[in-house]
Amino acid sequence: MIIWRFLGGAILGSFLFCHCASKHSNIQSVQQFIGMQINDRENLFAPPRLIIYFAATRCNLCTLRSLEQWNQEIRTSQISTNRILFIFHTTPIHKKSICSLLKASRFSYPILIDTVGTFERANPHLPSDPLFHTFLLDRDNRVVLVGSPIGNPKMWELYKSTIARLVENGGTLPPESSDGE
Repeated sequence: MIIWRFLGGAILGSFLFCHCASKHSNIQSVQQFIGMQINDRENLFAPPRLIIYFAATRCNLCTLRSLEQWNQEIRTSQISTNRILFIFHTTPIHKKSICSLLKASRFSYPILIDTVGTFERANPHLPSDPLFHTFLLDRDNRVVLVGSPIGNPKMWELYKSTIARLVENGGTLPPESSDGE
C-alpha cells in the first residue's frame, strides 16, 4: 500500500469503487452496514473519521467530477479536514492517471492510494453501490452514518451534527433517550 498526501504538492494517497443495485437492496445494504466495523489499519486520523471510498471500476471523468464536488463541499462545510480520508483503490497501471486527476482538480485533502486492494479485502462487507461509499466512523471504527452528502444539504447537516456529537462524547454516540425518561 502506498500512502501519499496532496497538500499543496505534498502527497498522501487514494482509492476507487463502483456498482449498481436496486432501491430495495440499497436500503438493505445500508441497514446492514450501520454498526459494522471498518478495518482501517492505517488509522491516520483521530475519530470520528469520514471515509470516502472510490473503487477501481469508476471512470476517470466521474472521479474528477466527484473530486470537484468534494472540494467545494469541504470548503463550505467547515468540517475539519483532519477527519476526512479519501481512499482510492486503483491498479498500479492506473495510479499515475489518478495522481494526474488529483493534481488537475487541485485536490488538497488527505488521500490514500491502495494499488493492491488492501482496504477492499479487509472490508468485504462494503456496499457495492458507490452512493454508499461515504461513511462516518466512531472511535471503534463502527459505521454510524452512510451515504454521500454531495448535493444534499440535509445530509451534510446530519454529518456535521453527528461529527459534533461524536467529538463531544469522546468518539461515541450517546444512547438516544426516550421521551418518557
